[in-house]
Amino acid sequence: MEKEMRYELIQAIPELQDNIYPTNAPEESEKPYLVYYLDGGEDLKTLEGYLEHGENHYLFSCMAKRYSDMKDLTTKIEQCLKTFPGRDIGEEKKLKIQDIQIRKPKEVWEPELKLNRGIIDCIIYY
Repeated sequence: MEKEMRYELIQAIPELQDNIYPTNAPEESEKPYLVYYLDGGEDLKTLEGYLEHGENHYLFSCMAKRYSDMKDLTTKIEQCLKTFPGRDIGEEKKLKIQDIQIRKPKEVWEPELKLNRGIIDCIIYY
């Protein structure tokens, strides 16, 4: 799912090209950037075994020096994620997204980094 999700985000928000990082990002980045990490999930199972469907819980951190840039990136990420349900994502369109649950974004100031962080917490069902 990671590859497909990254592809969709870059297609929707071209300025994220080379500005999406799993788990950590270089602190010297000048442009707004996205950090994401997988915060768990489930592989669904029946009596016959595991299904091709499941769920992944992601946390997205939209990072920017300026508050307005963080808000803009957070809004763009949220809008992109809302397009996922009911369609196949990725360059090869092989991953069907059943649904997505998105919590209201949180906003925090990171004093050590001197950056604004918009946090999007979501569960993607595929």
